[in-house]
Amino acid sequence: MPNFVKPLRDEITRLARREVAQCIGQFKKTVAAVKAENKSLKKEIAELKKTAQGLKKNAPHSEIATSEEELRTARFTPAIIIRLRKKFGLSRLKMGQLLGINNKSIARWEEGVGEPKSNSRAKLLALRKMSKRDIKKHLQDLKASAPAAKPAKTAKKTVKPAVKKAAKKIQKKKAPAAAAPTTPNSGNATN
Repeated sequence: MPNFVKPLRDEITRLARREVAQCIGQFKKTVAAVKAENKSLKKEIAELKKTAQGLKKNAPHSEIATSEEELRTARFTPAIIIRLRKKFGLSRLKMGQLLGINNKSIARWEEGVGEPKSNSRAKLLALRKMSKRDIKKHLQDLKASAPAAKPAKTAKKTVKPAVKKAAKKIQKKKAPAAAAPTTPNSGNATN
């Protein structure tokens, strides 16, 4: 009997190698594509990290982290709010701009009429942790980023109807007196 086992084994090995080479070729192409995509994503991540670091440096410092425990236990009495505002030499308007709160709210808090809500409490707590230099810088940033103020519109004068009627009556009384001649010799003049 002829020895056909060895040629058959060689043929099977050759065909298997060819199949593996085809699969590995596709696999190598996929790996190369993934590596290229990975490289571009790494570059993009590095750029985003640089951008984020730049933004952190320029970001206002009022975003100081406060814990829930700190927020719950912090006391903000009217005297404390007034002392905090005066400590940094801020007007109610400037403090409102700094915190992103209406200045009338600050006035109410200082008068004891209302209390700051949780969001405002967090902002006040962050303000308490800031330095004068940080506040000055933050106010300058706000001033620079604020849009140019529009010129104020002049208020229209509103006159009540009763005042208008009274003014018309006065004008009617003066009108006949102004129409009459005031010279003694209004008739014949012989000069």
